[in-house]
Amino acid sequence: MLSAPRAVSEPVRGYLDNLRTRFRTCDLVGAADALSGLRVLVVGDLIIDEYCYCTVSGTVSKYPVIAAIYDDLHRMVGGGAVIARHARQYARSVDYVCTVGDRDRHAEFAAALLVTEDVATRFFAWPDSFTVTKRRYITGGYPNPLTRAADQPHRPNIRLFEIGYVPPRQLPPAVEDVVCEHLERVAGSYDAVILADFGHGLVTPRVADVVGRRARWWAVNAQTNSSNYGFNRVTKFQGPDFVCIDELEARLPSGSRDRPIEDIVAELKAEMRCGTVMVTRGSAGLILFNGTVVGQAPALATTIVDTVGAGDAVLAMASLCRAAAVDEALTVFLGACVGAIAASIVGNEEPVRKEELLRLADSLLVGLPGETR
Repeated sequence: MLSAPRAVSEPVRGYLDNLRTRFRTCDLVGAADALSGLRVLVVGDLIIDEYCYCTVSGTVSKYPVIAAIYDDLHRMVGGGAVIARHARQYARSVDYVCTVGDRDRHAEFAAALLVTEDVATRFFAWPDSFTVTKRRYITGGYPNPLTRAADQPHRPNIRLFEIGYVPPRQLPPAVEDVVCEHLERVAGSYDAVILADFGHGLVTPRVADVVGRRARWWAVNAQTNSSNYGFNRVTKFQGPDFVCIDELEARLPSGSRDRPIEDIVAELKAEMRCGTVMVTRGSAGLILFNGTVVGQAPALATTIVDTVGAGDAVLAMASLCRAAAVDEALTVFLGACVGAIAASIVGNEEPVRKEELLRLADSLLVGLPGETR
């Protein structure tokens, strides 16, 4: 659980002081109430995140290779599934559509977890394929043969290695047909559709076209990761109502590292013919554009446990806020709060729950301990 920070930087303090002149607790409650009536569809690659905890004992005697002893394996749902979990904390209902491989049983794990949180699922089988799985090998500090996992006071957080189980790049035409047929029938019945493209094959041009034509309101994200770097560009989408990406993903289409982010986003908006764009910038916070900058917030996290999945939490919250026409500045504030909470959670262990978000947002809005207003 994340509590309000007891000390903040001057930029954060100045941001909060300004925010308090515009909003009160009733505005937070009003925003939450606005989200509670939404019926939401999430379409996005299912990713299984596996954290394999181990204790490094040294190096193999005959080769320059790290030797480690297995401690534990923790499995979580990520990708579109965790976006659906986040959204369900606030929306009236959430349905989730994805593909799953038949070379593993991860679909059973994901479905069982999602049903406990009242997320309805529609999984389409991708023959002779893996469900996207990312296994990260994680350890603690410097190798010591006397150290045991049980002796560690905190969960290890040093990444040694990651291996991915991914499907072939091209979605089989027969699978694409049934996915598109389903979306043609149902996409128009939701208040909002979140199309989350992690670059693992589900979101083909045809799938995106169906969502764009049928959805009443839709948001998109195109993630850049190690398996699709430079190839999964957000500019392939046309006409979304909302775009939420990180700064690297925003800059890749232009090939510019240094130009002002305002110029980069202006080009994106023109090329994509989209509505509002939110750019997440890690430690530099969030910016929301609607022709010009209409909202920005510094990073509010004071305890960073794991940044995996933080952007997905922001995407879910910001999409719901824009679909419900929540004030832009309040959208940015709630997005920053959600990102801060998500960064305090190991991977995608838990969604950012409504009560925790409102508690943090209210404590920041009311004032930090010891402050006078």
